[in-house]
Amino acid sequence: MGTEALVTLTRRQIRHYTKQEFAKVFNNLLGERLPGCQEQYIDEESETPNYVIGSRKQVGMTVYHYARMAPACAIDLAKEHRCVANSLGLDEQNTSAVPDPVPVGAMHIDIVDAASAAHIYQNAKLFVWPAGAEMQAFDIIDNDASDGVNVRLYLARPVRNVIPAGTFTSIYRNIYSAVANPADIATNLAPMVGVPQRFVTAAYYFWLPTWGLVSITQGEPLDGVGGPHVVASPIDGAAWKLVTSVGVPNSWQRIGRMVAEQTAGIDSGIFLELDP
Repeated sequence: MGTEALVTLTRRQIRHYTKQEFAKVFNNLLGERLPGCQEQYIDEESETPNYVIGSRKQVGMTVYHYARMAPACAIDLAKEHRCVANSLGLDEQNTSAVPDPVPVGAMHIDIVDAASAAHIYQNAKLFVWPAGAEMQAFDIIDNDASDGVNVRLYLARPVRNVIPAGTFTSIYRNIYSAVANPADIATNLAPMVGVPQRFVTAAYYFWLPTWGLVSITQGEPLDGVGGPHVVASPIDGAAWKLVTSVGVPNSWQRIGRMVAEQTAGIDSGIFLELDP
C-alpha cells in the first residue's frame, strides 16, 4: 500500500483497540496483577498471591508463569534447578440440580462441590458433557467458595447450548496451581511444567520459568553427544539427553534442547520448551 493510499484511510478503517484489549497485551508481558497487590519480581517469592495463577511474564530470554508450590512441598538445595510437575489430577462432578437448567447466555455454572474454597478453579478449564449433545468447553475466570452444596464458576464466555441439571462435567485446574518436585509426587506420571531458579517455600507463590534459557541439574553430562534434545527424569526432575531415555520403561518427558555447542558436559544451561 502506497503513501497516498494510507492517507486516504478513514478513521473507521483504522483498527482501534479497546482498553481491555490493551490490558490483555500488557498482562501477557508483565503478568496479571491482583487488585491492590504489589509487584513481585521474578527472583522473589510471596506467602500470599500478587498475580493471577498462570499469569505470564517475559524477562530477557525467559518466559515465566505465576505458580504456587503445593502444600508440604518445597524447593531446597536437594531439589534445586530441577523440573517441577503438576501435582493435581482431574476433578469430576455434575452441574447443580438447582437452577434447572443452565440457560444459553449464562456467564456462570454451579457445580456440585460441598467443600472447595474460593479461587481454587481460577484460570481452570471446564468441560461439560451432556448426554447425546455437543460437548462445551469453558475457561473459568474464578469461583466462589462452596455454600455447602455447590460451587459457582464464573466463565470467560457465555453458555452456547442449554445445559440440563445434573450434567456430567470435568475440570482441569490450572497446571501452575500446585507444583511439586516429581520426588514429592512419587507416581512417575505427573507432567513437568517448569524449572524453578530459586528456593521456594511450601505453599508460596513464585515466578516459574516455562520457556527459554534456564539452568537445570544434570542427570548425566549434557555433552552434546546425541543432542540437542533434552528430557526430564520422572523420578527427580533432572535433565538427561533424549537418546538416553529411548527404550527406558517410564514416562520421560521432552522439555527442551541444549542452548550452546556443548562438548565438556559441564554446562547446565538449556532452552526450555514447555509453555511459551
